[in-house]
Amino acid sequence: MKTVPGPMSNAAWREKTELLRVLGHPTRLALLTALADGPKCVGDVQELVAVRQANVSQHLAVLRREKIVDWHESGKLRCYYIARPALVKALMAFIAGDYAVVQRSAEWVRASARTHAAGAKSSRDRTCACQPRTKSAGPDRVAHWNRVYRAKPDADLSWYQDRTPLSAKILDRLALPLTAPVIDVGGGGPAAFAGELLDRGFTDVSVLDVSAAGLQRCRERLGDRARQVHWLRADITQFTPRRQYDFWHDRAVFHFLTTAADRAA
Repeated sequence: MKTVPGPMSNAAWREKTELLRVLGHPTRLALLTALADGPKCVGDVQELVAVRQANVSQHLAVLRREKIVDWHESGKLRCYYIARPALVKALMAFIAGDYAVVQRSAEWVRASARTHAAGAKSSRDRTCACQPRTKSAGPDRVAHWNRVYRAKPDADLSWYQDRTPLSAKILDRLALPLTAPVIDVGGGGPAAFAGELLDRGFTDVSVLDVSAAGLQRCRERLGDRARQVHWLRADITQFTPRRQYDFWHDRAVFHFLTTAADRAA
């Protein structure tokens, strides 16, 4: 389980501020945009950003100092490439305005705070004997779910549904674009939701499950359409997404997270 990071020191904040200052220059942003589709030599970059070669080299040197770009030599040419693609991808998404805007009312914040406080108190009051001891992650959980999916037919799984009508109603209410990235957590085994998303025409569907056997059964259910899905074998209590999703779906995952530590993770 990942621990929640503590507050950063002043030195750490200064480091982040310096990184923002380095990135917040129009020429450097133009250089990163030019390099986003692959390595380029200084002359090639200069043509794309319409800046003098001396200035291009200076700005590239600043970006390299911060380890945002690096270079390799090809004969007598020095070609630059992006060394921190995740950072640059997030930066490009921010510049394009491709980020979630969260709008919450004051009443929603107060209600959420009350719920959080009540949940924390309930967790403290429970004794260990009230709940089974389950590791937050590890081979035991993986082995358990692999055994379940290999041994039980669909009808013997308590959460099995051939269709998911309530989830479909939620989708209808949200009216998401068909290009919206959607993730189905715990979507292995006989899960129907991935197929329903493809039926509706969604083009960016991910399915995550801790069990390779469960994912394989879902692939078999989808047949040739399985190639249209991003398959993620991971434990949700340890999963760190490399991207944002517009819609998270799960039907029974939290039901099986029997410890407060798992749910917090």
